[in-house]
This record gives sequence, structure tokens and C-alpha cells, in this order.
Amino acid sequence: MGLIAKSYDLAKVILVVGGVPIGGYGNDGGVEVEWLAPIFEVSVGADGLTVGSKQNNTDATAVITLSEMSAGYLALAGAMKLQEFDPSPALIPLTFLLLDPSNGDQISTAFVMFTDRPTMGKGRTAGDRVFRLHLPGASINATYGVANLI
Repeated sequence: MGLIAKSYDLAKVILVVGGVPIGGYGNDGGVEVEWLAPIFEVSVGADGLTVGSKQNNTDATAVITLSEMSAGYLALAGAMKLQEFDPSPALIPLTFLLLDPSNGDQISTAFVMFTDRPTMGKGRTAGDRVFRLHLPGASINATYGVANLI
């Protein structure tokens, strides 16, 4: 049996924040999701008994790198300002959806918090902006590439 060629296209990855599709990734851009807790915390007792305690924490951080010239940058910067300067004690709710149709990965949450202002730099060419968003209770429907095996 011969090798099967596969392709990947970042432009087909769907990212929606607060109901607004986000695109316009930077040169090294894209979306990276970092889980904030392990699935299990493992401890070994004095007698050698190993116990794994399930953490039940699906909070994550999404790192999104966009071109400073993109509509996606303007949309995220606007949403961040709404949260940052909202006078009410409750943050403005913003949903998050990341869907990769090439392998079936999907991560979503009903609420996003901007944890940092985007990075900024000026140079000879248009720069990138990096946003960090906290995703509390993220729903993990990640297949971790299972769709690629079909």
C-alpha cells in the first residue's frame, strides 16, 4: 500500500471569539492552547503505593498571534477593551470556539477573560500581536489527530 498524502490549511481552522470570526494570523501566527492543570496529579506514598488524583480542571490559556494589520487584531483589541474598562463587577461574557476540520479538534467555552494586553513592537515591517486569553472550564472535544488516521 502506498503512502497517503495529507494537507493542512490554517485558513480552514475556525476561531470565533465573542461571536466574531478571528483571522489574519501573523508570520508565526496561529492559535495555541495550553492546559493549566494535568489530568492526574500523581503521588507516591512512603510504602510505594502510587495514587493518581484526577484534577477535574479543564481551564486553559489560548495564545493567539495575529498581524497588527488584520481585522482579527482589531476585533480582539476591541473585545479586550470592553472587558478591561467595563465598570460592572461582572466581566462581559465572550464565548470561544476553536475548530480544526482537518483533524476534528474542537475546544470551546462560554466565557473568556483577556489576561494580558497584546505584545507590541515596531520595526521595518508590520508586526504581530500576541493575545493571551483564559478559558475557564474549556470543553475539550479534541481528537488529538484521530481524524487523520481515517
